[in-house]
Amino acid sequence: MFAIAVSALCLLLYQTIQKRQIVLMIYGVMGLAIAAITGLDIYLFYMNNYPTGPGVYLSFLGGAQIFVYSVFNKMKRV
Repeated sequence: MFAIAVSALCLLLYQTIQKRQIVLMIYGVMGLAIAAITGLDIYLFYMNNYPTGPGVYLSFLGGAQIFVYSVFNKMKRV
């Protein structure tokens, strides 16, 4: 998951420099993947009664934020 987050950061930096449309879609897919993976982690922790720290929730919120940003930015450009 860390590799996905670092890749998303690199794509964000590339997008802000080059203003490419395809990068925005890849960025949204990465955000959705981060949110989905951490959502499954949260679900598994909840079902097995494992204690969780704030990092899992922050990862989910970060992935969701990346996805929502790409969707709203795409809607703004259309």
